[in-house]
Amino acid sequence: VQCMFDTYHALHRAEVSSDYVYELGKHLDHVHFAEVDRLPPGEGVIDWVGVFQALKDVNFEIRRDIVDLKRHGSISNL
Repeated sequence: VQCMFDTYHALHRAEVSSDYVYELGKHLDHVHFAEVDRLPPGEGVIDWVGVFQALKDVNFEIRRDIVDLKRHGSISNL
């Protein structure tokens, strides 16, 4: 079974997004990147360095067809 994770949902529950990444580990197949109020990544409060480090630690392959952060605005805070 593969899983999808949405950073907004963890934030909505006042939980740490990177904790979910580590918990899902090898079962993680798809990630939705969104901030509070569905803002683009980098324009809110999520610890994106922690999220991307966790994704790297669990060997998650970020595919360009899934993530195109540049079209959503500034990513300078990542």
